[in-house]
Amino acid sequence: MAQGSPEDPCPKAQNQAQLNSCWSRIATDAEHRLSETYTKTLARLQVRKASEAATLLRRAQVKWEAYRTVQCDAVGKLYGGGSMESMQRDGCRSSLAEQRIKTLGSMSPE
Repeated sequence: MAQGSPEDPCPKAQNQAQLNSCWSRIATDAEHRLSETYTKTLARLQVRKASEAATLLRRAQVKWEAYRTVQCDAVGKLYGGGSMESMQRDGCRSSLAEQRIKTLGSMSPE
């Protein structure tokens, strides 16, 4: 691995099937953390009596989820049904979830 590059998230994977499985777990974990962040952000908005902001956030989240699905499907399709398609789609899911976590965190600081 080149100096300064991020750690390999799947160091034990020895073939594409194992990489696909690993990236699926990474994406699922990121989306679980996103769900928790979203729930906490909504709760904070409700405590602050920011009901209009909470309503808009709910609408935005539905649209964001639709965007994520289509965007990551497009990324996967770049691999034309090949063995890397699901890994690339899951990498996209993970990346977008991490970005969304940061965005939601900035909406309602503790």
